[in-house]
Amino acid sequence: MYYFFAWRDIIEILFFTTLIYQFALWLKKDRQKNLLPYFFAYCVISLLAWAIQLPIITSLLFLYTPSALMLFIMMHQEVLQRNLVALKNITPAYVQTDDWLETLLQSCLVIINKNKSVTCVIENHDGLDEFIDFSLLINADMRKGILELLLETPSYDHNKMIWTDAHGRLRAINSTWKSLDNQETTHQQNTWHEHAILYSTHTDALVFHVNPITRNFTIIVHGKQFDNVTAHHALKLIKKHITQSKETIIKGDYREASSQSNRSGQRTP
Repeated sequence: MYYFFAWRDIIEILFFTTLIYQFALWLKKDRQKNLLPYFFAYCVISLLAWAIQLPIITSLLFLYTPSALMLFIMMHQEVLQRNLVALKNITPAYVQTDDWLETLLQSCLVIINKNKSVTCVIENHDGLDEFIDFSLLINADMRKGILELLLETPSYDHNKMIWTDAHGRLRAINSTWKSLDNQETTHQQNTWHEHAILYSTHTDALVFHVNPITRNFTIIVHGKQFDNVTAHHALKLIKKHITQSKETIIKGDYREASSQSNRSGQRTP
């Protein structure tokens, strides 16, 4: 009977150890937030409270263990990506001048003369770090000639995307959308518009594609697709989208500041 209970204890220990190990490996996959130290800290504090016989703390920690695990799961990067939750970008103090957009479109028109298509995603106030994979990170201001030089290199894949933001910063080239099941899409050239419609519906990103044959633009914004757009009208449409997004943020900040001043004024005798 003694050996029977001993083997049962070993099986239970191995079972829970495996669960904790697999959960820790899953937490370690999060590249955005380092959740693993917090998980180990919670486990160590719980075991120490039990070992030194602190019954109230022990009961509290063990009672809220399911809630803590649920919080770790909700904060994980893969869950955020699956639920299409975008983090807000911080507007920098220095803003690139408006001619960055003309520079971007001119570079695209230059590169399509070499029979290469161009697909570009413009990140706005909703961050796209959780939704985009990239092979070459740039993070530089858009300058005339720099983008053309990058697009003319053999490493540039015209079946992938250029990733920029609405402040004129070139984030990366050879970027791809992350699929919701975390599996790479094998035919990006056939599914880019499907991913663009999906992600632009849930974020304020704008995606455009330049066809080297027709030399026209396909623009996707707010889940809507506009085909056969000329370069002149594409420039106007993109500028309008960026300007409207900035005005929305400014109006929201103004309302918040006004409500706070009203509340403080009401408290003043």
